[in-house]
Amino acid sequence: MIRRLQQLTLGLIAAMILGLALFTAWRLNTGWSFRFSPVAHGTILGEHHGVTVHAYGWGDSVRGEYGLEYECVELVNRYYVQVLGHRNLTKTGDADTYFWDAKAKMLQAFPNGG
Repeated sequence: MIRRLQQLTLGLIAAMILGLALFTAWRLNTGWSFRFSPVAHGTILGEHHGVTVHAYGWGDSVRGEYGLEYECVELVNRYYVQVLGHRNLTKTGDADTYFWDAKAKMLQAFPNGG
């Protein structure tokens, strides 16, 4: 009984893999393509409270007023300055220091789940 169940399970897995392969081949034959290319560096993705969010691709990073342009910490710093009126934190450390050195930066750290 167990052996039969194992055979059925393996048959089901094989059928699923074959079905996926056939579906993919059919879609590729009808012009469907996989697109793994990232969005171009600096492309505007949206905005929040008037602060634009840019794609950080594999382009050349330029040091801007708020840090290396379009990095996550640059976005946070830019948001803090433009929306919250916080002082500019550029050149004060990496992103992890916003948590570990929060008090020195006049921030408040909240651990995960906090």
